[in-house]
Parts: sequence; C-alpha cells; structure tokens
Amino acid sequence: MTAKIKLNAASGGGSISIQAPSSSSNNRVIALPDIADGTLVTSQSTLDATKLSGNLPAISGAALTGIAGGISMIDTYHLTSNQSLNGGAWNYIKTNFTRANGDLGKIRITPLGTGLSVDNSGGASMFSYPSTGYYEVTFTTNVYVSSSSSAYYIYNTIWTSDDGSSFDNTVNTISNIYGNSSTIYCTSVSTAIIDVQNTSNDKFYLAILPETGATLYGAGDKLVTWLTVKKLAET
Repeated sequence: MTAKIKLNAASGGGSISIQAPSSSSNNRVIALPDIADGTLVTSQSTLDATKLSGNLPAISGAALTGIAGGISMIDTYHLTSNQSLNGGAWNYIKTNFTRANGDLGKIRITPLGTGLSVDNSGGASMFSYPSTGYYEVTFTTNVYVSSSSSAYYIYNTIWTSDDGSSFDNTVNTISNIYGNSSTIYCTSVSTAIIDVQNTSNDKFYLAILPETGATLYGAGDKLVTWLTVKKLAET
C-alpha cells in the first residue's frame, strides 16, 4: 500500500498530497523552516539573488543576452623597411606596409577576428572596416633625421571618409624634430575612437607631412612604425 497524506482545500476542490518513497529502505525527512511563513520554490518561482550562497555552478554565456562580448577584432600593420619622406608634401603609407601575423622578433602577433580590408590600387593603402561598430584606430610613427638635416614640424595623420570618396586629415599629431650632431628620432601617435556606421563609406588611409626631408623608420623584426585597429563594441 502506498502511504499518502492528502490535504483538501477549504473550498474550491483543490488538494495537496504528500507521498512516501516507494521503497521502505528510502527514509526521507522534510523539515519545515521555523519561520512564520514560507514559499515552496518551484520551476515557476522567482528567487531573489541575495538568497544565493555557497558554491554556485559555472554559467555558460551561450544563452545570455544584453552583455557586451568585448573586443572581437584586432588587426596590426607595420612598415617593414625605411621610407624616405619628402619635405613639405604628404607622404602616403603604402609600400612595405603589411599585416603583422606570426612571430615578430620576440613576440607573436596574430590578428583577431575578421581584419581590415585593404585597397592598394591608389597612391595610399585604403583601409575598410569588416563590420559596423566602435573602433579604436592608432597610428604610431618613428621619424628620424641625420646630423645634416632638420625636419622641424611633422604631421602624423589619419585621413578619414564617411562617404567613401572625400577624405580629410581629421586625426592629427604634430611633433617637432631638429637634427644636430647626431641622428635624432621623433615618435608620434595619432589615435581616435571611430563610430563606423557604414562599411562601404567609412574608410581611412595614413599619411605623414614633414617640413623638410626625413626618414620614416621601418623594420621587419619589430614594431617601429605601425597601425593597430581594435573593435571595441557594436554600434
């Protein structure tokens, strides 16, 4: 015989039953809490987070929503050899400016996610973004002059477009360098966080303008002149 206790509702015909285990060897004890009232937790209950304690199980993020995924794209390009810079003119970055992928000196640089698209059909390397979102674009240069020359001011620039055709040097760093009895180096960094809303129209290229002739430092085994682009978040 199955032992069962049945409690009938005072009205309405509802009831609740408590049934003992089917095996006599399985003894179970359900202790009611010593409080004025309580609620039985079920699959339809709402449990306040402050009631959770102890060792909680690991949570998979696969089904979570409303949580930013973090940086999903990183791409790095660098100048692999020196580039001569003409004074008083825009010098565009294109030749020997390649994606860093693999071992570079004592570090390993591997692109994350879908990287930039590059169009080298014009005078400069034209970069396009893989998707819409917020991107951090950073262009770092090292320029030097010998003891017999001076560069004075140097513009380190990121030229941007939001219509795919017209560009402006909207991100600038201006530095100064003066040659004396030895070779002098100057480091400049131009950076901006750009809201990319259209991958066909939002593009950029890189250029440097020194007042007089100088040399843009490049190397195959290290980062001395380079571009780093990171996707920070969705638009």
